[in-house]
Amino acid sequence: MSCFSTVFSLNYDLLLYWVNLEKRLLRDGFGLGKTAGSFHGPFSEDAYCHLYNLHGGLHLFESGAGEIMKAVDTGSGVIATITDEIAKRGKFPVYVAEGTSTQKMRRINSVAYLRHCLDILRGNSAVTFIYGHSADENDAHIYRAIFGSETKHIYFGVYKPDGDKLRALDGLLAKYQKTAGSTIGYTFFDSGSAKVWET
Repeated sequence: MSCFSTVFSLNYDLLLYWVNLEKRLLRDGFGLGKTAGSFHGPFSEDAYCHLYNLHGGLHLFESGAGEIMKAVDTGSGVIATITDEIAKRGKFPVYVAEGTSTQKMRRINSVAYLRHCLDILRGNSAVTFIYGHSADENDAHIYRAIFGSETKHIYFGVYKPDGDKLRALDGLLAKYQKTAGSTIGYTFFDSGSAKVWET
């Protein structure tokens, strides 16, 4: 993870959040905020940010003022903070769980933080590495953003690649590329060879 200056995540679980807390590699845009109770924030577009949660996260909540705050450990752990917020206050995390790409875009467009993250992806001009994702139709909005960006090239990780997997993925990526009217090239690599969690 340390070799990337910007990370976009589609997973709304806490794995990347915990890794980033432990390694302190990437700033997440909450650095200008303050801690209030079990939350820190709000997220600020003016804060240094290198980690974008494209589909939100279980640790992200919307304040009454519509700002995005992140859950912090106040002694009982982040999961306890999240559980308390749901059970005691009836508030739910900001994340995208809808089924189709169209439904996901509707959710993204309803939250300023999520729109901002997708806009940053659309503005990406660096080489893009995709790790741990299948390129399924329900995330077509992500691939429209990538192929509509200024990225130099896409490297797509495939777990245990074989001819069938590569043909299927090539068909999906070629379709997204054509839909976007893009000439951005892409290359497949064996995701088992990538040591993304090493610093």
